[in-house]
Amino acid sequence: RHIDGEEWDTIQFPHRHIGFRGNPAIGDAHNWIVVGVCPINETVHLLYDMHAYTAREHPDNFFNYNISVPGGATAETWELDLFHDKRNYLRRGENYERVTYPVFNVDPDGNLFVKWRFGGSSNGNLAMAHYNGEEWSGNMLLTFGGGNPRYGPYGGIQFLNDKLHLGFAIRTNATATPLNEGFHYAYTEDPAGRTDWRRLNGDPVSLPVADYSLLNIAEPTALGVGDRMVFLPSWTITEDGSIHLYAVVSGTNVHMFRGPDDDEFTAVTDGVPDGIMSSQVYDGVISTRDNIVFLHGLEDGKVTLYATPAGKNEWVRLFIDEEAPDRYNHGRFAWLGEDYLVFYGQHAGASDSLPLDVLVIRVEREE
Repeated sequence: RHIDGEEWDTIQFPHRHIGFRGNPAIGDAHNWIVVGVCPINETVHLLYDMHAYTAREHPDNFFNYNISVPGGATAETWELDLFHDKRNYLRRGENYERVTYPVFNVDPDGNLFVKWRFGGSSNGNLAMAHYNGEEWSGNMLLTFGGGNPRYGPYGGIQFLNDKLHLGFAIRTNATATPLNEGFHYAYTEDPAGRTDWRRLNGDPVSLPVADYSLLNIAEPTALGVGDRMVFLPSWTITEDGSIHLYAVVSGTNVHMFRGPDDDEFTAVTDGVPDGIMSSQVYDGVISTRDNIVFLHGLEDGKVTLYATPAGKNEWVRLFIDEEAPDRYNHGRFAWLGEDYLVFYGQHAGASDSLPLDVLVIRVEREE
């Protein structure tokens, strides 16, 4: 569908959802689908339906990937024959078993990146690869190298302000209920992410990092409001270099921010929008444009948008979709260009055919 259009063209693929513990009649929200477009050749890429599966468990479905022909993103007719047959690899010869949570990004040169988790919730790694319009790179591990039986990273990569940023929390299995701890960060000016990774203070660091404490820059669970951070902090970095974190700690919404000249984070709970839950929105609930930080999520199932200037805690609610007839259970936000914020959401309810909606919000800026 064109962003200003109304009619949808649809394709139904032959793959059938694996489902919860192999039961296709029960959904598994871990098994999300992500869609990426490579601007270099306008290919469409689909990754879907994987939850740390092995080839032994699901020999034909442990890793599910489709790629279109070049120009597929802007083809006049939207049909199945635009796509090559499904395959279980990005680059032949690499390992794609036990993959969960793929997420696409596009770098400033138009290369398509994908990040995913290798392994389980408390013994995994973060990894990524990139597509240059001709082929996929080999897998690059970002954390831990060989994995660790005691903890695993939860987080991702973002291209912001001509740098590639890595941010993650650690999930431990030291208790019966795994908890996420801390916020860990590194960046590089290498657009391929292969070299020149650095800590926040500029000191070089080699990836994959085995000692995650080297990258720790914040501890939301050490603020005295509680010790349970069930979901990872959402994070962004503004054009002026301010870092903003949004976390839910033992039910309390926490905003942590650090200006480019500050030596430490400021942490606040007062004045922080408390209706937005990170559990309902995957892969981040804050973002940035023009030194403005946006907080977007669901309040009582309604799409909501707040904003604050960089380096401040001055949230103003810009939008809430009060006219929506139905509530949403969860979804994802993404920016299209500089002016459109798009929400892809699933309706709340108990059904095997819950509707999916797309809401386009135009964000206008004052001169």
